[in-house]
Amino acid sequence: APVSSAADEEIEKPKTLQKLLKEYEHRRWLPTASITAKSVLLGYLETGQKGFLSKFRDAFFFVAGKVGIARKVFLDSATPKV
Repeated sequence: APVSSAADEEIEKPKTLQKLLKEYEHRRWLPTASITAKSVLLGYLETGQKGFLSKFRDAFFFVAGKVGIARKVFLDSATPKV
């Protein structure tokens, strides 16, 4: 019978596809939830009614574009993190 050593016992078993998918889902949940929430807010602002909301929207996007917030919001969760 083969003799097992401590080194053999420490070898990690291969992960199942279900476990790998769960780990991926856990890693990606926050970035995808973040980009979804941002798109909901921005979509609401973009389709606002006339009056105060449309003036606020126009001012918001003008300022956000000038100070770089728009770039950060759009690229934050879309940029792969290594």
